[in-house]
Amino acid sequence: MMTWCWPSAPKGSLLPPPVSLFWTFLTPGSDSTEAFYRYSRATSMAEFEAAAALHWSPGLNVIYADVNDNIAMWATGRLKRWPHSNNSFTLLDGANRQHDFLGYQPFAANPRVINPREGYIFSTNNPYPTGNPRRALPGYYAPAERAERLGALLAEGDQFDFARFKAMQLDDLRPQALAITEDALPLLTPDLLPHRYQETARAARELLAEWDGRFQPDSTGALIYQRWEDRLMEALFADELGEHYDHFRDTFMARKSFASLYWKPASPWWDNRRQPIMDGRQAAIEHAWINTVESLTEQLGHNPRQWTWGRVASLQHKHPLADRVPFAGRLSSEKVTISGTTGSLNNMVFNRGGEHYEVIAGPSTRRLINLADPASSLGISPMGQSGNPLDRHYDDQAQLFARGSYRAQIFDWLGIEAMPDRLTLRPRRSSQRPP
Repeated sequence: MMTWCWPSAPKGSLLPPPVSLFWTFLTPGSDSTEAFYRYSRATSMAEFEAAAALHWSPGLNVIYADVNDNIAMWATGRLKRWPHSNNSFTLLDGANRQHDFLGYQPFAANPRVINPREGYIFSTNNPYPTGNPRRALPGYYAPAERAERLGALLAEGDQFDFARFKAMQLDDLRPQALAITEDALPLLTPDLLPHRYQETARAARELLAEWDGRFQPDSTGALIYQRWEDRLMEALFADELGEHYDHFRDTFMARKSFASLYWKPASPWWDNRRQPIMDGRQAAIEHAWINTVESLTEQLGHNPRQWTWGRVASLQHKHPLADRVPFAGRLSSEKVTISGTTGSLNNMVFNRGGEHYEVIAGPSTRRLINLADPASSLGISPMGQSGNPLDRHYDDQAQLFARGSYRAQIFDWLGIEAMPDRLTLRPRRSSQRPP
C-alpha cells in the first residue's frame, strides 16, 4: 500500500513557489460515497435533498423526479463564503487577514429549482435561471448557449416522445453562430482579398449566406464559419494576451467573452495593439475573413464547395497509451467524421487554432429512459461495454455512436438472464491474513 504525503498550511495545500491552494475536495469530512448511497435509497424528496447536502466536491447539478410528480434540481457542493475583496481569478496575499476564508454557506442557500411552473427541468451545466433567488455563481458554469437552444426546443410543444428527445440529443445547430453570421455578412466582400482569391471568396460568402447553422459532415458553411470565428477571436484577444492567448482560447471564459463582446463595437478589446491601423470591430471582422479564405484555400483548394466540415472535424477515441508505447495506437478506435461542434447540444469539444478539429471531449453516453416504461429505454456508449482490447465488445458501439444510433437497454431480470454473454467477477483469494 502506498502512502502519499503533501505539505499543507492553514490556508491550503502548499504548491511551489510558496503558494497555497484551498480546495474543498481535499477537505476532511466530504462524504460523496454516503451521498450517492442515500440517493439510491431515498423515499421522498426531503430525504433526497438531505443526501445531496452530504456531497461537498466537485460541484454537480443533481436532477430529481419521483412518482408523485415532483421534479427538482440542486447545485450540490459546499459553496465558500469569501469577503467582497476576494477575486477568484487572482492570487491573494495570505498575510492579509481581509482575504481570510469565512467558511461555507449552508446547503439551503445553494441554487435550486423545485417544481417549476414550466413543468420540466434540464441541465447543460448552465447557470440557474436569472430570477432564481439563490446566490449566483459567476464563472462556475458553462456558457449558456446550449441551455438556450435546449430551452427553445422544449418550449415548442407540450407532448414529447423518444423521437423528439433523440433529436435534441443529436442537435447540431448553433443559433448564436447563425446570428453572428447574419450580422457580419455585409462586411465580407470579395474585394477585401487579392485578385487571385476573389472568386473563391465570392463563392465562400454565398455558401456562408445559405448556411442553416448546422454542423454536419457535408456542410461547407459550418467549416467556413468555424474558421472565421477562430480568426476573429484571435484578432479580438491575442494582441492583449500575447503568449497567454493559446491557453485562453479554449476556455469557457473565451467563449463567454466572445459571445458578449461581438455585439459591443465600442469595447476597447477591439483596439489592435499590434497594428493600430486595423483598430475597430469592422477591421477585425474583415481581416478575419481574409485569413479564413486564404487559409482554407491553402488547406483544401480553391473550390469552397469542397470545404466540408467532415474533412477537418473528426472523432477518435485514443487509448491513453497511444502516444507513449509503440503500437499502442492500434488500441484506439477508428477516426470518424462528426456532426456537432463545441456549443451545440451534441457537444463535440475540440481545441481551436489548428487546421483540423479533433474532438477531445463529448457525451460520455446517450440515454433515453421513460420512467413509466423502463423496458423501452435506449442508450449508446462511445466505445463499447468491455475495457479489454481483445474483446469483441471493446469498440463495437463506436460507429453507432458516431452515426447517432441507439441500442435497447434491458431492465427486466428475465431479459438479462436470457442474454448469451455473461461476465462473472470473483475476488482473488489472498494467502495473507487481514491485519
